[in-house]
Amino acid sequence: MGVVRIFLAWLVATDHLYHAVLFSCIISGFLITYTLTCNYKRDLSGTLKFYRDRFIRIVSLYWPMVIRTLVLFR
Repeated sequence: MGVVRIFLAWLVATDHLYHAVLFSCIISGFLITYTLTCNYKRDLSGTLKFYRDRFIRIVSLYWPMVIRTLVLFR
């Protein structure tokens, strides 16, 4: 599946063909849905786990970049 995604991304970058964009979106949507259904339950605990993981992922990158920016541009 990864090779197909790389090939389609290459087509998008070089020619921006309509079909490459369409199929790339379809494959990406499939992989996102597949990952979400495999990693998170379809109940309140799964929803809370998703948002907790998302919060950690965003904040763990956000604050180091804020601190770095303040140090560099002060």
